[in-house]
Amino acid sequence: MTVQDVLARRAPRRLLALDGGGIRGLITIEVLAKIEAIVRQNTAADAVLADYFDYIAGTSTGAIIAASLSIGMSVAAIRDFYLQTGPAMFDAASWLRRFNYKPS
Repeated sequence: MTVQDVLARRAPRRLLALDGGGIRGLITIEVLAKIEAIVRQNTAADAVLADYFDYIAGTSTGAIIAASLSIGMSVAAIRDFYLQTGPAMFDAASWLRRFNYKPS
């Protein structure tokens, strides 16, 4: 589907908005995996979320996931990417630094 096709459509638009959270993006990925499984069950076995949503956006790690989805990656491929590169991308905060992040 082209951008012109999406813009010309009269039906309501479908937006997927994804939050940040560093390596906790794996939680988002697991939720998306379930959504993708439902979409595949109801449409085609090789469907990806980019085929279902008109707009995909995110913040921080959500933006990485959104960009990956928007170019047609499957959720399984994104999960593999996070599992392989996550430790290098997201360093674990020390216990002392974690207390600095707590809301007061």
